[in-house]
Amino acid sequence: PPAWLRELPGDVIAAVTMAIEPCDAPERSIKELTALFDGNPVIGSAVVAGAARAWSDLRIHADGFFRILVRDCSMSENQAGRLAKRMLDINAYRALALLGLPLAREVSPALSEADRRLAELASRMSDQGRSSNPMFESDLLVELTALASEIEDITARTTYRFGASRAYYDVVRQRLDQLRQQRIEGLQTFTEFLDSRLAPAIATCEAIQRRQADLADR
Repeated sequence: PPAWLRELPGDVIAAVTMAIEPCDAPERSIKELTALFDGNPVIGSAVVAGAARAWSDLRIHADGFFRILVRDCSMSENQAGRLAKRMLDINAYRALALLGLPLAREVSPALSEADRRLAELASRMSDQGRSSNPMFESDLLVELTALASEIEDITARTTYRFGASRAYYDVVRQRLDQLRQQRIEGLQTFTEFLDSRLAPAIATCEAIQRRQADLADR
């Protein structure tokens, strides 16, 4: 009920409308499936080793929900329950995995600036390395300490989120494997669709994490 939903704490991660129809329901053409998903490109595959078929566009619709359609051909009730849970897990965990991407984009300019400042400091050390001026060494130490502190602050803000993104991505991959998909002619499978969107995001987070570690070491 809407009033009950409004009182629940926390934020919505993923809202899904899922329909499971029987095998004797009228077959839908690709055009009809596309219309069911508001004209968006449809992805889908045979799942549970061919005992069912599943389709989605994996997009948020005007009501705030993703849509998933499953056609049950020969699943047991237990199989149907496991399939529904895995499809819902895929939606929730891919949303959680992507939470690291905005943070990676946010800290990237700061890391680039830190890299520039570190190179500048290294150049000054090289140029004035023979200087015995205590003030030079003191100023250099202050700047290096400040830079190290900034990098440590960025690392502290991002390490947990980047690690979580990787863990959630691994869960998505596991759930996709558990679907036991077979290709439907003319459609991308769920794995192909999500790989092309999730993998680059996770790679970005991991690249930023490596840059942080490299800067800290240097």
